[in-house]
Amino acid sequence: MEVGGLAEIKRPTNAEAEEILRKREVELIRELEANVRQDREALRSSEERLQRAKGGQPDELAILTTAELLSLEFPEPRWLIEGLLPAEGISMLAGDWGCWKSWFITHGGLAIAAGRRFIGLVPTTQARVLILALEGGLREHQRRVLALTRSAELPSDLPIFHFAAGALRFEDPKARELLAGALRKFTPDLVITDNMRIAFGGNEDGSEFARDALLFVDEMQSAHPSTWLFVHHENKWADTRQGRGKKVRGSTGIPANLGSLLQVERTSDDTGILHHVKSRYGKESPPLKFQFSGPEVPGGAGFAYLGAPDPDAAVAAPAPIDIEKAMLAELEGEPSGTLTRAELFRRVPGSEDQKDRAVARLASKDSRVTKGTQGRAAVISIARLPIGGDLG
Repeated sequence: MEVGGLAEIKRPTNAEAEEILRKREVELIRELEANVRQDREALRSSEERLQRAKGGQPDELAILTTAELLSLEFPEPRWLIEGLLPAEGISMLAGDWGCWKSWFITHGGLAIAAGRRFIGLVPTTQARVLILALEGGLREHQRRVLALTRSAELPSDLPIFHFAAGALRFEDPKARELLAGALRKFTPDLVITDNMRIAFGGNEDGSEFARDALLFVDEMQSAHPSTWLFVHHENKWADTRQGRGKKVRGSTGIPANLGSLLQVERTSDDTGILHHVKSRYGKESPPLKFQFSGPEVPGGAGFAYLGAPDPDAAVAAPAPIDIEKAMLAELEGEPSGTLTRAELFRRVPGSEDQKDRAVARLASKDSRVTKGTQGRAAVISIARLPIGGDLG
């Protein structure tokens, strides 16, 4: 029927309208489900590519095609200390006795926390820092921090935190639990551990030492992602002219897994040289010569850049070894805290008479140190102090 030349529009009944709406609703739902499936497939594909790039599923190898490999994009490396200390992974500062390693890393931690230049020269990125000072105790660590902050006129409220209040052995599940809690609480960008031998104990010359260290850092990263900087001794009693990069004490598995390896040496004119031995993120930085002013200097301790070192500069003879300090370091680094007399004397330089006198002095003045026997063997032990301080 037409009205005025127009066809009459027939209105649907209520039932017909409901049927039309129902069909349209079904179509919309199907379209939405199709879009969701497509998005999920795209997301799954992306996740699978990322997982493969990171290391694959537990039951498959991370095999990439050349096209997939070349399509991956990685950010430019970030630095906590420009060109020297990357803002990711594991790095190490190594050196012989008497090379100011503990002073050096404390200065570096304070410079990063304040965003100041490292040794007055190298730019830093301001970040949160946690120092685990496991050697020397609270009094000695406080002395270093006080002298360095005074000379640089640094405030006391920097985002840098300290633990130096007792034993902290990383093979101890309780210690790892407390440390993981501290990482979550204080959220440091950099964790400095001084030193590696005390933290992990065990046999540095075994491959298990490097493996345990790497597994430990992986475990801590799951609590809070941080850069880790370990202080480590070089071959303590080795000839200092063996060659840089070949003297780090223990398994070669340690240097092989570092993002950056720094070595500090003391020269015959009582200045220092920082060598950048290895970098995973580009070319190694050139050596830096510096002067260390100790806490006895008016105004406090500090480091000053002296320019490029003379390539012919003589390396200082190894610093005279404090036999008592060396013995304490070996006992503190032993998981059980006990060594036979023969093993301790093998590890520490000096004549047998000098070492016997050193043991006697330690046993008389340090209540933690005792002499005893196990079977027929004479042993020297150091008591374990409880973990102190607020780690959680």
